[in-house]
Amino acid sequence: MAHLVLDGDAVTRFHVTQHYRREYLYAETTGGKAVKLIDVTDARNPTILTDVAASPTGGNVVTAAGTAALISTGSSPAATVAPQTFRIMSFADPAHPVVSQEFPNVSAIEHDDKRGLIFLANGQGLWVLHEKLAMDPEFAKEWEHMMLDNR
Repeated sequence: MAHLVLDGDAVTRFHVTQHYRREYLYAETTGGKAVKLIDVTDARNPTILTDVAASPTGGNVVTAAGTAALISTGSSPAATVAPQTFRIMSFADPAHPVVSQEFPNVSAIEHDDKRGLIFLANGQGLWVLHEKLAMDPEFAKEWEHMMLDNR
C-alpha cells in the first residue's frame, strides 16, 4: 500500500491512462477547480507531477489518453456522490473477521485492473492499494507434496 498527501480540494474522480511505459492518474477535484496529474508508474511511490487549474469557471476531465486529457468547462457530467467509508477486512479466521484498515470519507475510487491496483482519495490524500489473491493453503500443500515426490 502507498500513500500520497494531496493538498487542496477533495478529489472526486480519477482517470487512469498510460503513455509509453509510464502510468498516469488524473485526479479531478471538487467542482472541477483543478486537475492533479500523478505518476503512478511505481505504485509504491506515486508522485504529483503538476496541478492544473481547469479554467476560471471550473471544468471536468471527460477522458484521458496518454499525455492528453479532454477537459470540459462547467458542471461535472457525473453526479456527486456522498463520501463513503471503505474497510480492508481480513477473513483469515472466517469466524472472526477483523478490520485491517479503514479509509473514512472516501470521495473518489478507481480500479486499474491491468495492474491490480485500487486508487482511493480521502481527506488524508491518495491511497494506492494492491490487489493480491491469497494462496490457497490446500493447493500449497498439494504443490509441495508434488514437488517433493518428483525429486
